[in-house]
Amino acid sequence: RGGGSGGGSAGGAGGSSDSSDPAEGTGNRSQEIANKQARVYDAATGDSSHWEEEGTSYEDDRLPYLVSGYGDAARDARQDAGLTVEELADELGVAEDDLHAIEDGRAATANVGGSVVRAVEERLDVALVDE
Repeated sequence: RGGGSGGGSAGGAGGSSDSSDPAEGTGNRSQEIANKQARVYDAATGDSSHWEEEGTSYEDDRLPYLVSGYGDAARDARQDAGLTVEELADELGVAEDDLHAIEDGRAATANVGGSVVRAVEERLDVALVDE
């Protein structure tokens, strides 16, 4: 009979496409989480004025598309400048964990902000963003 043959694909409709950039899916997931948190907050307080006046911050510091091998490029440039991760983090006023994530090629999964990547680019005169 063929009964039930069409039910297998319904759950996959909301997934992300394999052809899209993984960082793009992360941004959508972050937006979903922020929206859900806003709804929970609003339901608990009955007041949405916070979100209406201040907005959300998940879009403020988006990570740009990065060049292939950006981690090695960042590490090499930092070492060429004679700086440790700690020294560079102090100089830029950023978290050491963010710099380690960049150098390890984990900027997207570690939620490193675009401003951190741009600061590293500018300070070390290295191209990390794919423009």
